[in-house]
Amino acid sequence: MLTTMPTMRRPNLYAQAALASVTLSALLVLALFLAGAFGSGAAINALLALSSRKYNPFAWLGPENLSNAELGVEMMMGIAILGVSVVLFALSALAIRLLRKP
Repeated sequence: MLTTMPTMRRPNLYAQAALASVTLSALLVLALFLAGAFGSGAAINALLALSSRKYNPFAWLGPENLSNAELGVEMMMGIAILGVSVVLFALSALAIRLLRKP
């Protein structure tokens, strides 16, 4: 009796892109936070810009004034991670669509 090898499923490239985008954005925001903690004013300005309502549509999820919030820094970092990961996922999904063979 012949047995056949189970067919290999194609990897879900969109799931891999989503995981990679969240990981990369978390690393970026953590690096900006640590650079700001060690005295880099440019890193703090970049982190504030990534979590501001002007550049990030997800900033409306947080309180209006993060300085009065109990978890202000953590919420600012979470908002920045969410915004950056959405942008990275959109770019990687576009690349997957353009590079996929018809």
